[in-house]
Amino acid sequence: MPSTLIDSNIYKDLFGTEEMRNIFSDDSYVDRCVVVERALAKAQGTIGVIPKEAAEVIAQKATPEAIDRDVLKSDMEIVGRVIAPTVKQLTAACGEHGAYVHWGATTQDIMDTVVVLQIRDAFSVIDRDVNELIRILKKLSHEHRDTLMAGRTAGQQALPTTFGLKTVVWLEELLRHQERISQCKPRVLVGQFGGAVGTLASLEDKGLLVQAELMKELNLDQPLVTWHSSRDRFVEVCLLLTMMTATLGKIANEIGILMRTEVAEVFEGYVPGRGSSSTMPQKRNPRFAEFIPGISKLSNHNAGLMLEAMSREHERSGPPWIAEWAALPQIFILTGGALKLSIDMLNGIDVRKNRMCQNLEETKGLILSEAVMMALAPYLSRLGAKKIVSEACARSLKDDKHLREILLSMPEVTEHLSNKQLDQLFDPANYIGMAGEIIDQALKRAN
Repeated sequence: MPSTLIDSNIYKDLFGTEEMRNIFSDDSYVDRCVVVERALAKAQGTIGVIPKEAAEVIAQKATPEAIDRDVLKSDMEIVGRVIAPTVKQLTAACGEHGAYVHWGATTQDIMDTVVVLQIRDAFSVIDRDVNELIRILKKLSHEHRDTLMAGRTAGQQALPTTFGLKTVVWLEELLRHQERISQCKPRVLVGQFGGAVGTLASLEDKGLLVQAELMKELNLDQPLVTWHSSRDRFVEVCLLLTMMTATLGKIANEIGILMRTEVAEVFEGYVPGRGSSSTMPQKRNPRFAEFIPGISKLSNHNAGLMLEAMSREHERSGPPWIAEWAALPQIFILTGGALKLSIDMLNGIDVRKNRMCQNLEETKGLILSEAVMMALAPYLSRLGAKKIVSEACARSLKDDKHLREILLSMPEVTEHLSNKQLDQLFDPANYIGMAGEIIDQALKRAN
């Protein structure tokens, strides 16, 4: 087995995407470290904290290409952080002006800001894929607005509903996640620059000016106070993404349940070989419905680690921060994987309308017992009607007869309900309430 599923050459594309892995890759991380160091020098040169000539040389010579990645790895294993070895190489690349690289900064300033830049790029990918999922779910909800099926509670048939109402529930949940992500961006896309303990003491009275100019260079918001030991920003976005993968896991699990042989109402799109068994030729096992919920569970684990990492000592603390290094990238990569798999799953979904109709008849009318009860209630009271219909349901189950047949043998029912009324009551299409209108309103809001 691979050391990690998200990095395995065999398994990685079932748990993440190359696009998201690239954003959080080693090379991408180091490249962004250089970007932040150059932006810092430019900001300080503009304000006059360092000589403009030095800022210009750093802008020219402090490049990702100046970093020997093998040497960086070797030095990092001694130092325990990537910044000091990076600064060492950039300093050498800039000659006599190299002394001004990383002026007044601390390691965590650079590393935190790099993560914010990664998150910003990851948001673009997530926004795109969420929009695509929303488009697919809107289409499914519209197409299946009136597709009748059994609604189920506690694992059993309850009342008729429509498949469109099921998918519009998924749509609404995803829209709320989209809104949450949008709302968190101003809180999350905030850079870090505070010096050793957040006072910017090494820059004297120019500290906040440098901070503001640096964030302007990076197109990030300026922090009101240093957040070295306040990790709620990162935890918030990680929890939001974990919620999103939980929704995707729930959707995939539902489709897996609807694929069961005894249900057979919805299937993942067929691709030769997908879900095949090594021994049973007939098998079409769910695959998306396995991996997406699995991704959700992995994300849940990392979210817990992020919450634990919120506990920091004093102005800065190492161990919780290191835990964050592991958890945050994995949550983003897993989210990217869950979104891609969900798009593929829902794009190819196979909805079996006929089977849904067959399953509505599986209980021999019991699924519409509430409709009969409510029709009798004006004559017998709700409790009186429930007692009579409950007795009829018990006989239906015992004698294996259709509920309508049992009701027709009961004078207390036929006294108030005609054959025609019973025919109408046992038509599932007549007992889906406001499902269509609810779907229409939700789709209108989603447009």
